Amino acid sequence: MHNIYDLDAEKCVLSIMITEPTKREYAFEKLKRKDFYSTWHKDIFSSILELSRENKNIDPLTITSKMEQMGFDTESNNGVLGVVEVMNTVAFSSNMESYCKIVKDKADTRNLLFILDNVKDKAYKNEDYDKVLESIESQVFELSQNENRTGLTHIKDTLKELIEILSERSESKGSVTGIPTGFVDLDRILLGMQRKDLILLAARPSVGKTALAVNIALNAAKSDYKVAIFSLEMSKAQLAQRMLSALSLVNLKQLISGDINEWDDIFEASSIIATKSIYMDDTAGISITELRSKCRRLKADGGLDFIMIDYLQLMTSEGRNENRQQEISTISRNLKALAKELDVPILALSQLSRDSEKSGRKPKLSDLRESGAIEQDADVVILLYREDYQNEEAEIKNQIELIIAKHRNGETGSVELNFIKECTRFGDIQTDRDKELFNG
Repeated sequence: MHNIYDLDAEKCVLSIMITEPTKREYAFEKLKRKDFYSTWHKDIFSSILELSRENKNIDPLTITSKMEQMGFDTESNNGVLGVVEVMNTVAFSSNMESYCKIVKDKADTRNLLFILDNVKDKAYKNEDYDKVLESIESQVFELSQNENRTGLTHIKDTLKELIEILSERSESKGSVTGIPTGFVDLDRILLGMQRKDLILLAARPSVGKTALAVNIALNAAKSDYKVAIFSLEMSKAQLAQRMLSALSLVNLKQLISGDINEWDDIFEASSIIATKSIYMDDTAGISITELRSKCRRLKADGGLDFIMIDYLQLMTSEGRNENRQQEISTISRNLKALAKELDVPILALSQLSRDSEKSGRKPKLSDLRESGAIEQDADVVILLYREDYQNEEAEIKNQIELIIAKHRNGETGSVELNFIKECTRFGDIQTDRDKELFNG
């Protein structure tokens, strides 16, 4: 046995595939041609796969014949006799899972070594460091994706897990089961932001989507959840400034200009925020691969409960020859996969098209930019509408409507919040405290 391959394990897999028809599909599910080290073994595997697709008998003779039809070299390995030799390998069908794992692990090791050699070659050629690093992350992620694939399981296993979840929900009697947004009416509809969900928050510029998302992230952190914020448009300092303004109720303009008198309020807000698990990244144009890598590390190092991204259209993918719509599709699909993998809700902000501003109408799903894939991948879509943004003479001021246009696992509807634009603070309309705050 060699460190990067195990020919005996490969023979055991192929022997069982030839002699045990019921075990073939397991091997087809777990392995691919490229996972075998020996070219001879690759060719036998491909031939068995093709014969199986054609629903034909599989034995040394039919395998050899199919190999010849496929243009593989059989003479160098003694043709039928070579296949018979592989078939006669002493292998136990009960160990098929172990044999496949050995073959797959060795293949992954070879792939990893190939990646490292490629990196070393690029480094010696003085290629751009950031591009090399991004290439590494992308390739290693593709390698690790194989480990995240789940096989078929009996429904009884899923039901057992579900009953436990339902039991926990029953104890809470319909209250928030996910991560709270901090807004009563919104949490009533969503029951909190559910783990594994991709939640889209969309609006035109300057309506308040970043401010609302920051409020939600801050509320989650205040409830002792671990939060990661990726800001592709604002700097970390600008984000922190908004948090301070929202929590202290000090006018944001004062913080920007330095015309500050309410230092006690600012220090108090700062001390509260500093104790919370909030991590920020302001990498412009961050790629989905880099974002994924950072979130994985954060999850492994200290835990992670909630991710906010501002905003989706500013992200990039590594896909070559993709138009913008295809690129956004790749990004949204990968964000949904990341939410499932890390077991966290992801709140991704998105732009609405200019059409949503026409005639002062309320936005709808079709107003999402590059909407097809985003709408499909998202579990929840929330569209923002401010009447005083559309019409300066509007009777209703300082309120924003959250239109839950899509809710894969629950009801849709709308929620209204108070909005103090001067300090980017949102609040429930019905509370006495907020009535006092928002009505002066």
